[in-house]
Formats: sequence, C-alpha cells, structure tokens
Amino acid sequence: MTSQKEPSAADDKRRLILDAAVELVSEGGYSALSIRALASRAGMSLGLLYYYFADKHAVFAALMRDQQATMVELLDSQPRDPGLRSLLLAMVEPTRRQWLQVGRLVGVWRAERPDVTVEAREQQLGSARMQFEALERALRECADAEGRTLRAEPEIVPFVWASLMGIADLHAQGWVTPIDEDRLTDITVSAIEEHVLVPIKE
Repeated sequence: MTSQKEPSAADDKRRLILDAAVELVSEGGYSALSIRALASRAGMSLGLLYYYFADKHAVFAALMRDQQATMVELLDSQPRDPGLRSLLLAMVEPTRRQWLQVGRLVGVWRAERPDVTVEAREQQLGSARMQFEALERALRECADAEGRTLRAEPEIVPFVWASLMGIADLHAQGWVTPIDEDRLTDITVSAIEEHVLVPIKE
C-alpha cells in the first residue's frame, strides 16, 4: 500500500504563488500579473519568488498546467453510470472557472511571452494533452455506460471543449441582449449529445 506524498516546503511556496496569481488575474487580467505584485500578494521577497519562477510568463504557464491537472482529476473522478449528459452538466462550472482564471488570457500570454524553449513547449503541450485525453476517456466511458458509442473522429473532443468554453464565455460576459443561462446550457449540452454519439440504428 502506497501513501500519498506529502507536499514539500517548495510545493507549498509554489502553491502560495499560484494562488496569488489566480487572485491577481481575477482582479486585473494578465497585466496585473507582475512579479512585484505577486511577491506582495504572496507575502514573500522578490528574490524568493524569482527562485521559483523566472518571470510572470513562467508563473502563468505553471498556472495553466495546474488548472489542467485539476481538470484531469475532476474528469477522472466523475461517475460514469449517470451517462454523458450528467458529465457535461457537471463540467460546466469547472470549465467556467478555468476559462476565467486562464483560458480567456491565453492569447495575451502567447503574444507577450518571450521565445520558449522546446522543453517548455513540450511541457505545456503535454499538460494540455493529458487534459484532453481525460476528457475523451470520460466521454467514451459515459457513453459506454449508456450503451452508446462515442464517435471516433478526432474533432469530437475539440468540439466538446469549444462548446464548454463557449458556455463559459457567455456565462461570464453575457450576451448583447438578456438570455437565460440555464436554457443556453441545456441547448448546448443537447447539441453536444446529438453530435458526439453514434446514432442508434432503427
């Protein structure tokens, strides 16, 4: 029997920095994420913060990986028996949080960050792949639990993720006219179900 590894002091410091990053980004977007502001919010010296992260771009990259790892854990923990619709509805709020904390700012991060190393790029891509593999696994297993089959096209997972991000965007930003958020969610989830499952032969 193996026991879970206890967080180290370094892990605790990184967690403190990432939590501070979430607060700053939520308050002022990517421009609010400076090393000085992070150090102040986390209650540590600039030198100590620089020990863990080279710059704010590295902090944001770590925050993305952290969010993706959290999403993997959440997807893997979702029960399969209730089926696909239950899974999709359960993912609406977590994807909204991820969109607010990192997703809406990825474009700014990519535009502002300096050239990244091949190793850093692979680390980022690997983290994203793990998230989307977990999503595909959850979709497939929930479909199986219903006696249905998930379509095998490679576009299925991107379609589902884009749909969830669209809900997150509209829930957070609103629409040009008032809309019923619950009805929007219901329509979107129904559309996902219809398009990702192999049709039942009559």
